[in-house]
Amino acid sequence: MDSDLRNTLEKRFRHFALEECYDSSPIYAVFALTVADHDELVELAGHCRMGQPPENLLFAALQDILMRGEEHALREFYPAFAAPARPCDEAGEHFLDFCRRHYDEIKSLISVQLVQTNEVRRCVYLQAAFATVI
Repeated sequence: MDSDLRNTLEKRFRHFALEECYDSSPIYAVFALTVADHDELVELAGHCRMGQPPENLLFAALQDILMRGEEHALREFYPAFAAPARPCDEAGEHFLDFCRRHYDEIKSLISVQLVQTNEVRRCVYLQAAFATVI
């Protein structure tokens, strides 16, 4: 990975952590800062498809693996898997370990998957439903 892409991704993950999800999703803020602080995770994020948001793809890949039943301490930080969830400020080391253990699987997922973050396009299917109701 060239240094320009590495720097761009690191900045994206820091911005995502501090500006986009700090107040709304503290767990993703911890994850994003962990990525920004570890070259191997920045490198992993670099395998995302062009034009796709690496933050969303990476975190979705982790959740996908966990949803398939993978047993790892990282599960304890997701309210969907643990009640109550552990404090997210303790999640960074578990996130790093999970990514290291599942590096190849995550790389495979993020290199082919797509996410739809455009609300208008995501909602286009609702138009038909609304038209039926009216």
